[in-house]
Amino acid sequence: MRRRGSRLRKIGSIAMNSFVATETKDLVMPYARTQCFSAGFTTMIYVPQSESRAYKYNITNPNDLTTLVYSGESLAIGSSDLRASAIAINSSRYIVGRDTFYEYLINADFSLSASDGTKSIGGVQTGIMPFSDSVLFVDSVGLVTKRNLATSNDFTTSGVVVDSFQATLYIPYGISVSPDGLYMYLGQYNGLIKKYLLSSPFTLTGATYINEGYLPGVSVMFDFTINYSNNKLITTESGVIKTFSFLL
Repeated sequence: MRRRGSRLRKIGSIAMNSFVATETKDLVMPYARTQCFSAGFTTMIYVPQSESRAYKYNITNPNDLTTLVYSGESLAIGSSDLRASAIAINSSRYIVGRDTFYEYLINADFSLSASDGTKSIGGVQTGIMPFSDSVLFVDSVGLVTKRNLATSNDFTTSGVVVDSFQATLYIPYGISVSPDGLYMYLGQYNGLIKKYLLSSPFTLTGATYINEGYLPGVSVMFDFTINYSNNKLITTESGVIKTFSFLL
């Protein structure tokens, strides 16, 4: 795949030209369609591209994903024909889906449990980021939307779209927002990450593009996660977990 404009674009003093590969871990699994991590990065939930099943991994050292080990636990998710394109964990549940999303309760030890309900969103959602009172989506044409939750942390109570932003992306995959709610990161299939400044915390309307950068050595990306405690971005390609340090 040819990369257009592979040179980094800079705006002001903020740059994303410092993606540096730090560690890799081969899961000996098919392509990851999507993956997510617990808040402390001690647990990963992984969904292969070719399966409707979630796999749980334990992480001994949250700052070193080479310490990631399969727990032996997995759970059938959604319908038999589900090909999840987005997954996320909030404080008490994890959510996985594509247009219809399935919500699962999280036990204290992060063991996988039965479905807690479903929610039809429509379209093809390729990234999701839940908060205690709302949830953000990015869809297959780069439209980022926000929905509020009627019940805290319960994704199935999400309502209508209350805020939105149209990003310019080629085959979007993945979304992340900084803890202060001021910066949003969106990904593309070819390993490009774009950074946006939000007009106010967690407000999509009026978001402005800042800059972008490619993940070195990544040509196919279906999802990404940012660990804001150590400035690392995590993605999976061909069943290999790849971690990059970068300037936020």
